[in-house]
Amino acid sequence: MRSRQAILFFSPAGRSVPEFVTAWVNGKGLPVIALPQAAGVEERVLRALPTLVVIDADSAGDEGIQLCARLKGDAYTAIVPLAVVTNRHATDAVRKWFAAGADEVITPLFEPGAM
Repeated sequence: MRSRQAILFFSPAGRSVPEFVTAWVNGKGLPVIALPQAAGVEERVLRALPTLVVIDADSAGDEGIQLCARLKGDAYTAIVPLAVVTNRHATDAVRKWFAAGADEVITPLFEPGAM
């Protein structure tokens, strides 16, 4: 099985890779490749399995959920860990991401107004 030690970051809005992702890979020698198009993510995953796929939920919306479902619905690509990051905790959105197959959804701890 082909694999490539890299992290793919999907953000249609072209947002920067979150600091905690870059801090986590710092010193591990893993490049983080930012991709603005879902097709580009799928192409790279099919060419060489990355270490991790991270989706920017704030800019990806339904396109990101569909990408997640396609990657996790395919026997070959389903083994790639997929994390979703968002700046807002919304329980319904978290449920949608998990239903689409996300391995992890990283949000702030509390929903706005919950404190």
